[in-house]
Amino acid sequence: MSTTRTTTGTTVRAVVRDRYAGPDALRVTERELPPPTGDEVHVRVAAAGVAMGDWHLVTGLPSVMRLVTGLRAPREPGLGLDLAGTVSAVGPDVADLRPGDRVLGCGRAAFAEVAVTRARRLATLPAHVPSTTAAAVPTSGTTALHALRAGRVRAGSRVLVLGAGGGVGTLA
Repeated sequence: MSTTRTTTGTTVRAVVRDRYAGPDALRVTERELPPPTGDEVHVRVAAAGVAMGDWHLVTGLPSVMRLVTGLRAPREPGLGLDLAGTVSAVGPDVADLRPGDRVLGCGRAAFAEVAVTRARRLATLPAHVPSTTAAAVPTSGTTALHALRAGRVRAGSRVLVLGAGGGVGTLA
């Protein structure tokens, strides 16, 4: 599959759901990938992070989430927010990223072969950082960093990390 600035009619595989439920609501399907416009970037996903928010999007719980995501059914079928991968195409207004650049960040429907996001939601990824590590940073990493800063944790501080096996706890 080729994804370039002028590509039209390209399809990619993606994990989607059309109802709120457990894992049985998830399926892999082919989705159309329109060419990027404006400041959009296509990222060929090497790794996607899985955080608690993804589970909330699958189940629609807590119910208050549905005010944003759709009351009876999800408005957007795609899932996944955090990603790491390689830029495969850029919109005409993108100046600082090029196809082939390694990136991490947040995208729409990151549980796919190619995710679409805005250039400002991406950061370049150094060659020595594995994609599987980088994909955990956008949500879990920034949450852990915020907690450490809010708690004024310094070198030598003693802290208790509850839920240390999860994404946030592991990165804290």
